[in-house]
Amino acid sequence: MKGWLTIGLALSAAGCQTALLDGVDEATANEAVAILAAEGVPSSKTGRRGRWTVAVPSADGARAWRAVQAGGLPTDDSSRPGPTPWVRSPTEARALARRQVAQDLQAALSLRPDILRARVTLSEDGAAVVAQHPAGHAPPIAELQALVQRGAGLSAPDQVTVSLHPAVAAAAVLAPPDHRWTAGLAALALACLGWLARRRWRRTAP
Repeated sequence: MKGWLTIGLALSAAGCQTALLDGVDEATANEAVAILAAEGVPSSKTGRRGRWTVAVPSADGARAWRAVQAGGLPTDDSSRPGPTPWVRSPTEARALARRQVAQDLQAALSLRPDILRARVTLSEDGAAVVAQHPAGHAPPIAELQALVQRGAGLSAPDQVTVSLHPAVAAAAVLAPPDHRWTAGLAALALACLGWLARRRWRRTAP
């Protein structure tokens, strides 16, 4: 892992908290807190000069680490703004293309009124989606599978696994489920992503 990100499971000076993520940007910290909340792990977030630390009770450290890893965190330097790193092999090129498609899919899914946050991970033969939704308004899993399948250029919806987590009631106010036009916008964005994914992977194929 690059120098900008320090990950630790050592006990803090207080003796009760574990620094799970340290030195991450605020978006990553917020996403980690949301994932942990969905898993029932209490957490705290503190920041200084644009960098943030997410801490959890020391007894929950191992479980919290597994939860954020399953949610696709932490990311490395390649997800930060800046020049694209030198690609040394077709395998690395395909991995970079998949990562970009996954980020585009996350942005498109987050346009849906029934999704507050989404994390997409792509592999050679499938995709995994972890999404947080307003309490009582879970999106249809089959619909998400079909959308991601098309956006990622996969051959079948069952290649997409979906894990849904309800948000706390207060978060549901931020994304009421009655803005139907955003669902259409998300579907259009995902259709465009399917075409882009096929082009990217065709270019990087050996």
